[in-house]
Amino acid sequence: MFLQFLGAVVPAIATIAPAAVAVVPFLAPVVAPVATVAAIVVAVTKTVEGDLKTPDF
Repeated sequence: MFLQFLGAVVPAIATIAPAAVAVVPFLAPVVAPVATVAAIVVAVTKTVEGDLKTPDF
């Protein structure tokens, strides 16, 4: 069953891969700031939770 699944998925991945590789350079400038903002939000959230220690909000 799993091998049949792999047999179906691998050709699809092989087909999609070149397109994905072509798109990556365009996505990089979009993903980088989003990842940065996400990291900042996580850091701030941890800091706020660490400072307040109140589950009220």
